Amino acid sequence: MAKILLIEDKNLRQDSIHLTLEQRGYEVTAVHGSETDLFQAQNEAHDLIILNLSVASADVFKICKRLRANEKTSKVPVIIMSASDQLLDKVVGLEAGADDFVVKPCNRDELIARVKARLRKHSRSESNTGSAGRICLGNLEIWPDNYTVTLAGQPVNLTVKEFDLMKMFIFHPNRVFSREYLLEQVWGCDSGEGARKVDVIVSSLRYKLQKIGNGIETVRGMGYRFRPGNHGIN
Repeated sequence: MAKILLIEDKNLRQDSIHLTLEQRGYEVTAVHGSETDLFQAQNEAHDLIILNLSVASADVFKICKRLRANEKTSKVPVIIMSASDQLLDKVVGLEAGADDFVVKPCNRDELIARVKARLRKHSRSESNTGSAGRICLGNLEIWPDNYTVTLAGQPVNLTVKEFDLMKMFIFHPNRVFSREYLLEQVWGCDSGEGARKVDVIVSSLRYKLQKIGNGIETVRGMGYRFRPGNHGIN
């Protein structure tokens, strides 16, 4: 389940964006742009940040620059949402570090499509960053560049989808992923094409990865998470 930080103007408390995101299965933390709120938000992990503001202003761009300067939020994608359709505001916002600038009012489906696109690009970037060299987890060794896996020195034959799903869990331990999110990230499709695909691959990974595979837990009503510590894996 992707975590989204929503930074809003105080006069936008009743804005429907928060509700729209939650209805689509995202975990949303909504704050205002105060020093206290920003400090607390920057100490929590988020997959995407949305600046939902009534108008573009110097404060908006200052917040964006601050997010980019902070080590914990420097690589998190940022979307600015504003009622301003001025070209200069868009340019300044993007130069301040935003990844996208959405003019309000915005169609809900368009917003969700933009959110998915940013999350997808961010996920691929994280995967590429972590793909150099070998990854070790207990007696499991992974070479992301050539899709090679060994367990206790023995090769493990994984399909491409099994490997991609395994990377999602390994790179994001203890994070809960909905089936819909995994479908979008691994298969590039939505739940309309069958969340059962995820269940089948998870079952296969549990079998092939043995003790480490048992760390993939079912979270009832939500999806799956990988908790290596629960199975003596460090």
